[in-house]
Amino acid sequence: MSIFQTIIKAFIVGTERHPLSEKALVPLNIFPSPDPAQTLMEALATTHLLKHAASPLAVAAPSATVPSSPADEATYCNDAAAKDLWLLLSGHHINALPEFVELAAQNHLFVPPELLPELLERAARDTNLADKIRPVLGTRGEWLAHQNPQWSEVVRDEEMDWLTNTFAERKKLLRLTRARNPLLALAWLEKTWSQETADHKAQFIDILQVRLSATDEDLLERALLDKSREVRHAAASVLMKLPESRFFSSTVHFFRERFASAFSHDGGIADSFLKKTLPDLSEEAIAPWFALLPKEASGDWRVALFRCLLRLLPPAQLLLLSGQPCERVLDTLDRSNNADALLSSIVGHKDGQWTGAVLRRFTRDFRHALWRNKEMEAFLALFAEKAMVFFGQNNLVIEHDNQIALRAVEGHRQPWSRNLLECLLEQYRRPAYGSGAIPGWHFASALQTAAYHCDPREATHAALVRDYLQNPPKARPKEFETFLAIIRFRLKMREHLLSAEEH
Repeated sequence: MSIFQTIIKAFIVGTERHPLSEKALVPLNIFPSPDPAQTLMEALATTHLLKHAASPLAVAAPSATVPSSPADEATYCNDAAAKDLWLLLSGHHINALPEFVELAAQNHLFVPPELLPELLERAARDTNLADKIRPVLGTRGEWLAHQNPQWSEVVRDEEMDWLTNTFAERKKLLRLTRARNPLLALAWLEKTWSQETADHKAQFIDILQVRLSATDEDLLERALLDKSREVRHAAASVLMKLPESRFFSSTVHFFRERFASAFSHDGGIADSFLKKTLPDLSEEAIAPWFALLPKEASGDWRVALFRCLLRLLPPAQLLLLSGQPCERVLDTLDRSNNADALLSSIVGHKDGQWTGAVLRRFTRDFRHALWRNKEMEAFLALFAEKAMVFFGQNNLVIEHDNQIALRAVEGHRQPWSRNLLECLLEQYRRPAYGSGAIPGWHFASALQTAAYHCDPREATHAALVRDYLQNPPKARPKEFETFLAIIRFRLKMREHLLSAEEH
């Protein structure tokens, strides 16, 4: 029986009944460990590698010659920057790799040839990175990428073919073209609209929000009549961002006639009010908006219709139609359990004027159900800086029941202002010195996000960083040491890339 068969048998019957003998392990140069299962796993890994090592190499046909790589007439990164890149490609502070590539491109530097294979390999697995590395490849990198089918996609020129590209390529092409030439992008969509699937239509409609104009109204109105509820709702959401559109006007008029009065009296949005204002489902005036509801909403269609319109209507219009301030509108909707629909509208229309009112109302009680709601999570993610500043100004501490605010900044993967950084670090100050309501490691992910997206020079001047370095706690918290290590690495990396030293 071969060693491989012996290993498989041990896996099947178990190491207790069929342990690997020392004699079987000698050819693999493995010594038995106290745990037979660990020994078995090491033996399997070793035999797997030996099997691949024994495989014959493919021999290229004589005609399959490859031309030599052309030389670059440009400046490569210096030795220090190349070492930084090697560390990044090895997994050390890997999230700083896009920044390295961008800074190298800004300074007209190319990646050294010996690091090109690993960079191309990573770019082939990461489309966001692939979009950024081409300026730093040079002629050698371009040549090398074309020698490997998996890498060639990184340097493939976009084919402006709307009809034959894959959906992912068409989606990317539409987004790029929409930003440059919105009329051409619209013409493409109109040409193929009837052949698109419902899922693709909904995603294309979302892209129409880029440089949205009245010329898009006809296609969006066609989408309102689509068989798919997802497509109809996507079209309605975009049309509500066109104040001059017919759908916008009719929706505002319908809301004014049916719902606006509820905000001016104490009864609010009660069932009795909804039954009075929406007496009969067969009413013709209701049909355009009822078509936006999912099938499961037919049981309690009045509440579902109100919430649907509330999500669509711009929050600024809600104030105009109700004649009430933000606080009164929030109170009315909160008492009828509809505040989450308003938050959805605030996020969809990116209306920052509501942040103060929302935070003032709901930070009174962090046990409110809304703090465990996806709409609140989206609201805090969109207005992360305003929320963190509000917490700081009102002496609100991040604890177990409001950690949703911490989760929001964890995903804030865009440039951090100094203000946002200072607010997070001040929230972390108590845990850093061992006196917080939650342990410091709860901040680990948020601190890493901050470390990669803040200006590292500003981080060195943050109050907590200065205090920590001057008077370090006895127990150095791992999450903050990691934060400082990332900041130091990014500062050195920038210094190396900006250095005038060359090979």
